[in-house]
Amino acid sequence: MIRDAIRAELAARGWSVYRLTLELPPDAPVRSVYRFLAGGGSANVATVEPILLTLGLAVRAIEE
Repeated sequence: MIRDAIRAELAARGWSVYRLTLELPPDAPVRSVYRFLAGGGSANVATVEPILLTLGLAVRAIEE
């Protein structure tokens, strides 16, 4: 779900994953970002947080 939202935001901006990595903070785990967005790797905080901050996205709680 998070991966899909990130991909949708990148598409809306016309950004590639490479462009995203250029905008990330210098200490962001770029390899993990590539792996995560390619469908591999897990959605851990160290990988996802810099992406969300860069794109101005937030995680909402899902109510059942």
